[in-house]
Amino acid sequence: LARFKTLIVFFALAAIGSSILFGMFTVVAITRPLRHMTEVVKAVAAERAELVVDVLSEALLSLAIRDPKLFRDEIKSLDRAFLPPLVAGLFAQLAAADLDSFSWDVFVKDSQQDDPQKLEFVYLKAQELWNGFSEPDLKAEFQGIYNKIKRNAIAARLAGLEFDIKEAEIRRDVQRVNTLAGEFINLTRQLAEIHQRI
Repeated sequence: LARFKTLIVFFALAAIGSSILFGMFTVVAITRPLRHMTEVVKAVAAERAELVVDVLSEALLSLAIRDPKLFRDEIKSLDRAFLPPLVAGLFAQLAAADLDSFSWDVFVKDSQQDDPQKLEFVYLKAQELWNGFSEPDLKAEFQGIYNKIKRNAIAARLAGLEFDIKEAEIRRDVQRVNTLAGEFINLTRQLAEIHQRI
């Protein structure tokens, strides 16, 4: 009878142990593909956002360089975090420049771009594209384009956050879930404010 009880306890412990191991393998088996899928989705979302923002950021830059004095306040106060690094750098250079005596040739020379002809192309395109627009129309276009850039950047981050939250939930990382949920709520609020302006 004692041997029988020992066998029952042994098999019970073995069953518990195997279910724990099975559970661990299941979590790993689920987490690995989810992590890979998360990385793929983030890469695609970032690439998509990059393409959309590139066109819009070029339009935003073209407005600013067409008449920097007109956009003095916008250039100085613009949150460049939503812009691609190259465009953000050019806006930072514009913000640091003396816009009262602004010279396009000096700006291009100081920009230290690998290909200054790209800037020249954006400048020429700006003169043609925005020709005939009134100053209030140009200001409204600038704000509208910037809002779209910001909206696209936030939407891309929200898509990535959804997967990050799911991954954290699978790992039962409560602190990370709370942090990511807070960021998600904050970005959702910003996105709602932008939609009201557009």
